Amino acid sequence: MAKVNEDQMTMLASMVGDIYSSLGQELFMRLIERIKQRGVADLQDNPYLWQLEKLNDMHMLNQENIKLILERTGIAKELLYQIIENEGLKVYSNTAEQLANDLNADTFSYNGVQEALSSLANQTFLDIDNLVNQTLLTTNMSDNATMRLYKKMIEQSVAEVVTGTKTADRAISDVVMKWIDKGISSSFTDKGGHEWSIDRYARTVMESTTYRVYNDMRMQAADEFGISTFHMSSHAAARPACAPIQGHIVTKNTQGFDSGDEAIGYVESIWQHGYGSASGTMGINCHHVLTPFVIGVNELPDEEIPNPKDAIANGEKQAKQRSYERGIRDAKYKLHAAKLLDDKGLVNKYQQLLNSRQAGLRKLLASNDFLNRDYSREKIYQASKIMKSTNKLLREKVGKTEALYTDAVNKLGRSGFLTLQEFKRLVYDNVYTSRLLKQYIKDREELQVETLADFKLYLQVDKQMHDSIDGLKTVDGVIIKSHSMHSISRVIGVRQKGGSNNLRREGISIETIIYTLKYGTVTTSRRSKNVNVYESDRGKVTVNVETGNLIQGSSKER
Repeated sequence: MAKVNEDQMTMLASMVGDIYSSLGQELFMRLIERIKQRGVADLQDNPYLWQLEKLNDMHMLNQENIKLILERTGIAKELLYQIIENEGLKVYSNTAEQLANDLNADTFSYNGVQEALSSLANQTFLDIDNLVNQTLLTTNMSDNATMRLYKKMIEQSVAEVVTGTKTADRAISDVVMKWIDKGISSSFTDKGGHEWSIDRYARTVMESTTYRVYNDMRMQAADEFGISTFHMSSHAAARPACAPIQGHIVTKNTQGFDSGDEAIGYVESIWQHGYGSASGTMGINCHHVLTPFVIGVNELPDEEIPNPKDAIANGEKQAKQRSYERGIRDAKYKLHAAKLLDDKGLVNKYQQLLNSRQAGLRKLLASNDFLNRDYSREKIYQASKIMKSTNKLLREKVGKTEALYTDAVNKLGRSGFLTLQEFKRLVYDNVYTSRLLKQYIKDREELQVETLADFKLYLQVDKQMHDSIDGLKTVDGVIIKSHSMHSISRVIGVRQKGGSNNLRREGISIETIIYTLKYGTVTTSRRSKNVNVYESDRGKVTVNVETGNLIQGSSKER
C-alpha cells in the first residue's frame, strides 16, 4: 500500500510551534528594550522613581503586545485548523481510497470523520487559547503572564540596587538572564509542579496532536474495512519499545498471531510494546508511522531494517544531537539578549558557549554517519521569516480555492451556482466538501442529478442522510455506518426536458430509504456476496454489509 506523506502535516505543525516560539522570544526582547529605555541612571540614583516610571509603562506596553499577539495567534489558529481538519481528512480519505482499491470495495461518506476532526481542532485550539493566548491577552495586569514577568524583573532589579549588592547595569543583566530560561509562562503546570513556557506548551500540543491525527486517521480507515494489521515504518534511531518491531507487520489487536506467511512471520501486537503509554510505541515524540497492510494483498516494502540494539544505541546518539541543537538555540537566544543589554561580558560568555556547543555537535556528527546536520533546528526564530512563509502558504491556499471555483463555473455556468464568497466559505480548507463538490460536478455533467439542484441542496441532502440514516439498524441487524457520495444524486433525482423520456429517474426520499431498510425484504446481490438488497413496495436500497456503507437507492413511487 502506498504511504501517505506526513511531511505536510509536520511542516505545518512546526510552523505553529515556530509562531509561538518567536512570539515568546519577541515579547521577552520587548521587555528588555523597555527596561533599558532611557538608560539606567535613574535606577542607580533614584531606584524607586525608576520603578514607578517603568510600572507606569505597563499599560502602553501591554496594548502594543496585544496587537502583536492577536496577529500571530490568528495565523496560528488558521494553520492549526488546516492541519487537523484538512490534512487529517486527506490522510483518512487517501488511506480509505487505497484500501477500497486493494479490497475492491466501496468508499464511505466522510461526515463522521469530518465531525470528529472538527471537534478535535476546536478542543486543541481551546486548550492553547485558554492556557496560552488568554494569559497574554488579558488587560488585568495581575493575570497577564508577560506583565507579571515585567513587574518581577523591575522589582527584583530595584531590590538588588537598593541593598547595595549590585550596580544598576549588573542588576538588570542578572535579573534578565535569570528569567530568560523560564520564558513567559503559560497557565499549564505539569504533575511535577513546573510551569511550562508558552512556546513549549504550544509546540508540544501541536506535535503530539499532529502524529495522533496522522495515525488515528489511518487506523480509523483501516478499522472501517476490518483491517487490524499495519506496516510500521523504520528509522536508524528508535526507542527501546519500537526498535524490535519497526519495519515489521504489527497488529493493533491486544494479542499477536502467526500470519501464516513466511515473509511476514509472527505479527506482534503494539499493545505488547507500550502502546498507549508516553514512552511506548506511538507515545510522546514517537515519529513512527503505521500504514494499513492487508496480508495476502499488499507486499512488504524492500527495506533494510536496522538491528534493534543498533537502533536503540542510535536513538541515544540522536537524543544527544537534539540536546546540542537545543543548547545552540539557547546560546544564540541569550547572546541576542546580551547584545540588547549591551553587556560585553555576557556577549563574550555566550559567544564562547555557542562556539563550544557547535564544536561538540560537529564532533558528534563526524563520528556518526547516520546523523545529519539540520541548521533549521539550530536557529532562533526570526518572526519576519516565519510570517513571510506562513502568509505565502495561506495565499497559495486561497489561489487554489479560486481556481477550483473558476473550473466549476466553466463546467456548470454561473446560473444557480454559488457565489465566490459562498464557495470559499463552504470549500476553503475542507477536503470533504471539496470532494463532494467534485462528485456534484460529475453528477451534473453526466445528468445524474437535476440541473436545477444547486450545490447547497447537494450539501443539505448529504447532511440529512448523515443525520437520519448513518447509524440506523436494518431489518436484518446491519448497522449503516455511512453512505456513498453516489447515493446523494439518487435521493435528488433528475428530469430531462423534452422527448418521450421526460422523467429519467425519480429521486428516492430519505423516508423511503429508512422504511425500506427497516421493513423491506432482504436478498443477497447477484453481483457480490457482500452486498444486500433491501426491497419494499416503495423502493430498493443496496448496502455493503461488511462495511455498513449504503451504496444507492431507487424509488418505485411515481
